[in-house]
Amino acid sequence: MGQMVVSISHEVQQPLAAIALQAQVALRCLEQPQPTIAQAGAALRAVLEATARAADLLRSVRVLAQDGTVNRGACPLDGTVQALLPLLRGELDRHRILLRVDLAPAGSHVLADPVQLQQVLLNLIGNAIDALRGVEHQPRQLIIGARPDGAGHTLLTVADNGAGLPPGDPQRLFAPLYTTKPDGIGMGLAICRAIVEAHGGSIRADRAINGGSVFAVRLPCPAAPAPRRATFDGAHDGQGVAHWAEVCP
Repeated sequence: MGQMVVSISHEVQQPLAAIALQAQVALRCLEQPQPTIAQAGAALRAVLEATARAADLLRSVRVLAQDGTVNRGACPLDGTVQALLPLLRGELDRHRILLRVDLAPAGSHVLADPVQLQQVLLNLIGNAIDALRGVEHQPRQLIIGARPDGAGHTLLTVADNGAGLPPGDPQRLFAPLYTTKPDGIGMGLAICRAIVEAHGGSIRADRAINGGSVFAVRLPCPAAPAPRRATFDGAHDGQGVAHWAEVCP
Protein backbone atom coordinates (compact mmCIF):
# COMPACT_ATOMS: atom_id res chain seq x y z
CA MET A 1 0.00 0.00 0.00
CA GLY A 2 2.85 2.37 0.83
CA GLN A 3 4.51 1.72 -2.52
CA MET A 4 1.21 2.27 -4.33
CA VAL A 5 0.70 5.65 -2.61
CA VAL A 6 4.24 6.71 -3.53
CA SER A 7 3.70 5.49 -7.10
CA ILE A 8 0.54 7.56 -7.52
CA SER A 9 2.14 10.70 -6.09
CA HIS A 10 5.13 10.21 -8.42
CA GLU A 11 3.11 9.68 -11.58
CA VAL A 12 0.65 12.58 -11.20
CA GLN A 13 3.39 15.19 -10.65
CA GLN A 14 3.84 15.87 -14.37
CA PRO A 15 0.16 16.41 -15.30
CA LEU A 16 -0.42 18.47 -12.12
CA ALA A 17 2.55 20.69 -13.02
CA ALA A 18 1.12 21.11 -16.53
CA ILE A 19 -2.30 22.03 -15.10
CA ALA A 20 -0.78 24.70 -12.84
CA LEU A 21 1.36 26.15 -15.64
CA GLN A 22 -1.46 26.35 -18.19
CA ALA A 23 -3.89 27.80 -15.62
CA GLN A 24 -1.36 30.59 -14.92
CA VAL A 25 -1.05 31.23 -18.67
CA ALA A 26 -4.84 31.48 -18.98
CA LEU A 27 -5.05 33.93 -16.06
CA ARG A 28 -2.32 36.15 -17.51
CA CYS A 29 -4.11 36.21 -20.85
CA LEU A 30 -7.41 37.22 -19.24
CA GLU A 31 -5.88 39.85 -16.89
CA GLN A 32 -4.33 41.88 -19.71
CA PRO A 33 -5.92 45.26 -20.57
CA GLN A 34 -6.98 43.63 -23.85
CA PRO A 35 -7.54 39.97 -22.96
CA THR A 36 -6.26 37.46 -25.52
CA ILE A 37 -9.22 35.12 -25.51
CA ALA A 38 -7.80 32.69 -28.08
CA GLN A 39 -4.60 32.10 -26.08
CA ALA A 40 -6.58 31.71 -22.86
CA GLY A 41 -8.82 29.18 -24.56
CA ALA A 42 -5.82 27.21 -25.79
CA ALA A 43 -4.34 27.17 -22.28
CA LEU A 44 -7.63 25.97 -20.79
CA ARG A 45 -7.84 23.19 -23.37
CA ALA A 46 -4.35 22.15 -22.29
CA VAL A 47 -5.62 22.09 -18.69
CA LEU A 48 -8.42 19.72 -19.73
CA GLU A 49 -5.95 17.47 -21.57
CA ALA A 50 -3.63 17.31 -18.55
CA THR A 51 -6.60 16.60 -16.28
CA ALA A 52 -7.64 13.70 -18.49
CA ARG A 53 -4.08 12.41 -18.50
CA ALA A 54 -3.95 12.50 -14.69
CA ALA A 55 -7.19 10.50 -14.58
CA ASP A 56 -5.78 7.96 -17.05
CA LEU A 57 -2.60 7.60 -14.98
CA LEU A 58 -4.59 7.00 -11.80
CA ARG A 59 -6.66 4.38 -13.61
CA SER A 60 -3.61 2.57 -14.96
CA VAL A 61 -1.82 2.52 -11.60
CA ARG A 62 -4.97 1.29 -9.86
CA VAL A 63 -5.52 -1.53 -12.35
CA LEU A 64 -1.87 -2.57 -12.16
CA ALA A 65 -1.96 -2.58 -8.35
CA GLN A 66 -5.21 -4.58 -8.18
CA ASP A 67 -4.37 -7.62 -10.28
CA GLY A 68 -1.29 -6.84 -12.36
CA THR A 69 -3.23 -7.03 -15.63
CA VAL A 70 -3.14 -4.54 -18.49
CA ASN A 71 -5.41 -3.84 -21.43
CA ARG A 72 -3.05 -4.64 -24.29
CA GLY A 73 -3.79 -3.77 -27.88
CA ALA A 74 -1.96 -2.88 -31.07
CA CYS A 75 -0.26 0.37 -30.01
CA PRO A 76 1.44 2.44 -32.75
CA LEU A 77 4.91 3.56 -31.71
CA ASP A 78 4.93 6.63 -33.98
CA GLY A 79 1.67 8.00 -32.56
CA THR A 80 2.58 7.16 -28.97
CA VAL A 81 5.90 8.99 -29.14
CA GLN A 82 4.56 11.95 -31.13
CA ALA A 83 1.81 12.48 -28.53
CA LEU A 84 4.51 12.95 -25.87
CA LEU A 85 6.53 15.60 -27.71
CA PRO A 86 4.32 18.59 -26.75
CA LEU A 87 4.72 17.57 -23.09
CA LEU A 88 8.50 17.43 -23.44
CA ARG A 89 9.22 20.41 -25.66
CA GLY A 90 9.50 22.97 -22.86
CA GLU A 91 12.03 20.91 -20.85
CA LEU A 92 14.05 20.02 -23.93
CA ASP A 93 14.27 23.66 -25.04
CA ARG A 94 15.03 24.94 -21.53
CA HIS A 95 18.00 22.59 -21.15
CA ARG A 96 19.15 22.88 -24.80
CA ILE A 97 18.73 19.16 -25.49
CA LEU A 98 18.76 17.87 -29.04
CA LEU A 99 16.11 15.20 -29.53
CA ARG A 100 16.28 12.56 -32.24
CA VAL A 101 13.49 10.05 -32.86
CA ASP A 102 14.40 6.99 -34.92
CA LEU A 103 11.57 4.46 -35.01
CA ALA A 104 12.21 1.79 -37.62
CA PRO A 105 10.42 0.47 -39.47
CA ALA A 106 7.79 3.20 -39.79
CA GLY A 107 4.33 2.12 -38.69
CA SER A 108 5.56 -0.38 -36.11
CA HIS A 109 3.17 -1.52 -33.38
CA VAL A 110 3.65 -3.19 -30.01
CA LEU A 111 1.16 -4.94 -27.74
CA ALA A 112 0.60 -2.33 -25.05
CA ASP A 113 -1.78 -0.03 -23.21
CA PRO A 114 -0.94 3.38 -24.78
CA VAL A 115 -1.31 5.29 -21.50
CA GLN A 116 0.97 2.93 -19.63
CA LEU A 117 3.54 2.87 -22.44
CA GLN A 118 3.61 6.68 -22.39
CA GLN A 119 4.02 6.49 -18.62
CA VAL A 120 7.13 4.35 -19.08
CA LEU A 121 8.56 6.64 -21.76
CA LEU A 122 7.95 9.80 -19.72
CA ASN A 123 9.80 8.30 -16.78
CA LEU A 124 12.76 7.22 -18.91
CA ILE A 125 12.92 10.50 -20.83
CA GLY A 126 12.63 12.52 -17.62
CA ASN A 127 15.58 10.61 -16.16
CA ALA A 128 17.58 11.25 -19.33
CA ILE A 129 16.85 14.99 -19.13
CA ASP A 130 18.05 15.02 -15.52
CA ALA A 131 21.25 13.22 -16.54
CA LEU A 132 21.92 15.73 -19.32
CA ARG A 133 21.65 18.89 -17.24
CA GLY A 134 25.29 18.73 -16.14
CA VAL A 135 26.72 18.24 -19.65
CA GLU A 136 28.62 21.41 -20.60
CA HIS A 137 31.37 20.64 -23.14
CA GLN A 138 29.40 18.79 -25.81
CA PRO A 139 25.90 18.93 -27.32
CA ARG A 140 23.26 17.36 -25.10
CA GLN A 141 21.65 14.53 -27.05
CA LEU A 142 18.61 12.38 -26.38
CA ILE A 143 17.68 9.59 -28.77
CA ILE A 144 14.43 7.63 -28.78
CA GLY A 145 14.73 4.59 -31.01
CA ALA A 146 12.99 1.36 -31.90
CA ARG A 147 13.92 -1.67 -33.98
CA PRO A 148 12.82 -5.29 -34.40
CA ASP A 149 14.38 -7.60 -31.83
CA GLY A 150 13.91 -11.22 -32.74
CA ALA A 151 10.70 -12.83 -33.88
CA GLY A 152 7.64 -10.97 -32.67
CA HIS A 153 9.35 -8.38 -30.46
CA THR A 154 10.43 -4.75 -30.68
CA LEU A 155 13.22 -3.08 -28.73
CA LEU A 156 12.39 0.49 -27.69
CA THR A 157 15.38 2.50 -26.42
CA VAL A 158 15.94 5.83 -24.67
CA ALA A 159 19.62 6.85 -24.85
CA ASP A 160 21.53 9.94 -23.73
CA ASN A 161 25.10 11.19 -23.51
CA GLY A 162 24.69 12.46 -19.97
CA ALA A 163 26.27 11.66 -16.63
CA GLY A 164 25.94 7.90 -17.07
CA LEU A 165 24.95 5.22 -14.56
CA PRO A 166 26.32 4.84 -11.03
CA PRO A 167 28.93 2.16 -10.25
CA GLY A 168 27.70 -1.37 -9.64
CA ASP A 169 24.97 -3.42 -11.25
CA PRO A 170 22.78 -1.11 -13.39
CA GLN A 171 19.76 -3.38 -12.90
CA ARG A 172 19.46 -2.43 -9.22
CA LEU A 173 18.09 0.92 -10.43
CA PHE A 174 14.75 -0.84 -10.89
CA ALA A 175 14.47 -1.85 -7.22
CA PRO A 176 11.67 -0.03 -5.35
CA LEU A 177 12.81 2.92 -3.22
CA TYR A 178 16.36 2.84 -4.66
CA THR A 179 17.42 6.25 -5.96
CA THR A 180 20.60 8.16 -6.82
CA LYS A 181 18.88 11.57 -6.82
CA PRO A 182 18.98 13.83 -3.76
CA ASP A 183 15.24 14.54 -4.09
CA GLY A 184 14.25 11.18 -5.62
CA ILE A 185 11.82 8.69 -4.11
CA GLY A 186 13.04 5.64 -5.99
CA MET A 187 9.75 4.62 -7.60
CA GLY A 188 9.95 5.81 -11.22
CA LEU A 189 12.00 2.93 -12.61
CA ALA A 190 10.29 0.41 -10.33
CA ILE A 191 6.96 1.51 -11.85
CA CYS A 192 8.47 1.17 -15.34
CA ARG A 193 9.57 -2.40 -14.62
CA ALA A 194 6.17 -3.35 -13.18
CA ILE A 195 4.36 -1.98 -16.23
CA VAL A 196 6.72 -3.55 -18.78
CA GLU A 197 6.65 -6.97 -17.10
CA ALA A 198 2.85 -6.85 -16.87
CA HIS A 199 2.93 -6.41 -20.68
CA GLY A 200 5.01 -9.56 -21.08
CA GLY A 201 8.18 -7.59 -21.77
CA SER A 202 11.48 -6.78 -20.10
CA ILE A 203 13.51 -3.66 -19.32
CA ARG A 204 17.20 -3.17 -18.63
CA ALA A 205 19.73 -0.38 -18.16
CA ASP A 206 23.20 -0.28 -19.74
CA ARG A 207 26.14 2.09 -19.94
CA ALA A 208 26.52 3.70 -23.35
CA ILE A 209 29.81 3.78 -25.21
CA ASN A 210 29.80 7.60 -25.11
CA GLY A 211 29.58 7.60 -21.31
CA GLY A 212 25.83 8.12 -21.15
CA SER A 213 23.12 5.54 -20.56
CA VAL A 214 20.71 3.40 -22.56
CA PHE A 215 17.41 2.08 -21.22
CA ALA A 216 15.95 -0.67 -23.38
CA VAL A 217 12.35 -1.90 -23.26
CA ARG A 218 11.58 -5.16 -25.08
CA LEU A 219 7.88 -5.62 -25.88
CA PRO A 220 5.90 -8.18 -27.89
CA CYS A 221 4.35 -7.17 -31.18
CA PRO A 222 0.81 -7.96 -32.33
CA ALA A 223 0.56 -11.33 -34.05
CA ALA A 224 0.43 -11.14 -37.81
CA PRO A 225 -2.93 -12.26 -39.26
CA ALA A 226 -2.95 -15.70 -40.87
CA PRO A 227 -2.83 -15.65 -44.68
CA ARG A 228 -6.21 -15.88 -46.37
CA ARG A 229 -6.93 -18.96 -48.48
CA ALA A 230 -7.50 -18.42 -52.17
CA THR A 231 -10.86 -19.58 -53.49
CA PHE A 232 -11.66 -20.38 -57.09
CA ASP A 233 -15.10 -20.55 -58.68
CA GLY A 234 -13.99 -22.09 -61.94
CA ALA A 235 -10.95 -23.21 -63.83
CA HIS A 236 -7.62 -22.21 -62.27
CA ASP A 237 -6.38 -19.13 -64.07
CA GLY A 238 -2.89 -19.11 -62.58
CA GLN A 239 -3.44 -15.73 -60.93
CA GLY A 240 -3.88 -16.78 -57.27
CA VAL A 241 -2.16 -14.33 -54.93
CA ALA A 242 -1.06 -15.02 -51.33
CA HIS A 243 -1.62 -12.12 -48.97
CA TRP A 244 0.57 -11.87 -45.91
CA ALA A 245 0.39 -9.25 -43.20
CA GLU A 246 3.63 -8.54 -41.43
CA VAL A 247 3.37 -6.11 -38.52
CA CYS A 248 6.80 -6.51 -36.97
CA PRO A 249 9.41 -7.92 -39.41
